[in-house]
Amino acid sequence: MVFGSSPSTSTPALRLAEVSDEVWALISDGMFYGTSGVLTSVSMHHPDLDFAAICSGYADGWSAVDIHALGESLLPHAQLVAEQVSP
Repeated sequence: MVFGSSPSTSTPALRLAEVSDEVWALISDGMFYGTSGVLTSVSMHHPDLDFAAICSGYADGWSAVDIHALGESLLPHAQLVAEQVSP
């Protein structure tokens, strides 16, 4: 799901909707703790960030193409973070 958008109809999203409650709880916990760790690290490096604004969704003035390009540019960094929080 794209941050701040309507529910996705993509195949992975539909498959995710079919997982059991127990699996969903594990996925949700992993997302929570992973996100918490990343936000903690970001906050330590950038203590003046407005997390209320960040959590409200994408900033105005960005096109879908620009948001996608930014997301793509962050994938290597996301991979490094995922490797650090994965078992």
